[in-house]
Amino acid sequence: MSALANRRGEDGAMAIVVLAIGALAVLVALAVMGLSVAAGERAKASAGADAAALAGLGALALGPVFDPCTVAGTTARENGVHLESCRVVGQTIAVVVTRVSRIPGLPAAHARARAVIDPAKLHALLGAAPPRL
Repeated sequence: MSALANRRGEDGAMAIVVLAIGALAVLVALAVMGLSVAAGERAKASAGADAAALAGLGALALGPVFDPCTVAGTTARENGVHLESCRVVGQTIAVVVTRVSRIPGLPAAHARARAVIDPAKLHALLGAAPPRL
């Protein structure tokens, strides 16, 4: 009879274990989702930085007609990133962009990326002489 009494005292114990495991699974899923969102935002920021730097370099090649950093900023906005800084030294352009993504229920994901394009180094890697700008 005492075994039956002990068994009745444990009713619901398994439900608590199942709930705890379920809660842990939800937390792990949220963490994985947060990491995947951050990785995606980083990739989008990197692509936006590359596009902005290339657009700025194109404007630089046109001479004084367009401001390279203004063109880079416009391209950055069109790619969903914010141009934090733009610097032109000779024929080299360097940009830094940020991207913020907000998904309900998760903290904001911030991503920052930098792109530097130096035509002389690119042509040296490709084994060709740089064009004269």
